[in-house]
Amino acid sequence: MLKILILGGSGLLGKKLVEKASDSFEVISTFNNHKIEHSKSRTIRIKLPDEIFNLKSLIFNEKPNLIINTIANTNIDYCEQHKTETYLLHVEMNKQIFKLCEDIASKFIFISSDYVFDGKKGDYMEYDKTSPVNYYGETKAIAESIILQNPTNTVLRSSLIYDWDPQVRFLNYVVDKLRKNENIQAYDDFLTAPIFLEDLVGSIIKAVKKDASGIYNLAGPSCVTRMDFALAIARKFNFDKNLIEPVSVKSLDLIAERPRNSSLNKTKAEKDLDIKFRSIEEGINEVYKKYKIENPTKH
Repeated sequence: MLKILILGGSGLLGKKLVEKASDSFEVISTFNNHKIEHSKSRTIRIKLPDEIFNLKSLIFNEKPNLIINTIANTNIDYCEQHKTETYLLHVEMNKQIFKLCEDIASKFIFISSDYVFDGKKGDYMEYDKTSPVNYYGETKAIAESIILQNPTNTVLRSSLIYDWDPQVRFLNYVVDKLRKNENIQAYDDFLTAPIFLEDLVGSIIKAVKKDASGIYNLAGPSCVTRMDFALAIARKFNFDKNLIEPVSVKSLDLIAERPRNSSLNKTKAEKDLDIKFRSIEEGINEVYKKYKIENPTKH
């Protein structure tokens, strides 16, 4: 059985990936502060990037066939203000993991981002030249180039992830405010192609099973603004859509620049990985089902 080491097992993506991958593979996962218990996998506390030597020991002792790194700081403005810390996490740590994988002949799957692009055209293909407009995207692009020095490794670019989970900030913000009949703001002047969490996890597992290598874009088929996304939530949850106010990204006084249209073309992934990505409407339908299970009496 394939042995997989998943870094960041307590994050939004990591915990779902550990859960699903454990059905097919021997899984070991790391966590920082929030331990997760899973009957079919082992979890080990390693604070990264600080405890890189502990990770080295784990890798040399366990010799996993494959390492998947889901760890990232996705707070774009924080990354812009803390460049040294961001570089250590996104670049230096991945450089170390890459070397460790080379030492034990393991494959490396790196979870990257649509923010490696400048957003000037959208519908980006895997072969399009990266041109990030913020430091988060810059460090992701640098890490990609390191990992792809070995052509058997894999870079999976993801867009905005959503599901019914406390770690999905925007969706929870919309539901919480609209449920209370409170006004919210959502920007309407930049686009992305959000991906339902279960589709992202399913794509990663298929990439593992098919031994995919190179770059794959993983994204939903709906290219939307945050305003569109909020309206879709309001429609499904039967909230008052008039509570949602469209605003410009520029009006929010953000520290880091955002790409105007970072949508990814997912044709290659659909064909090679044999997966269908859910539209915003289909994904929010699934979100609503989970919400009603947890909140059967709420609006």
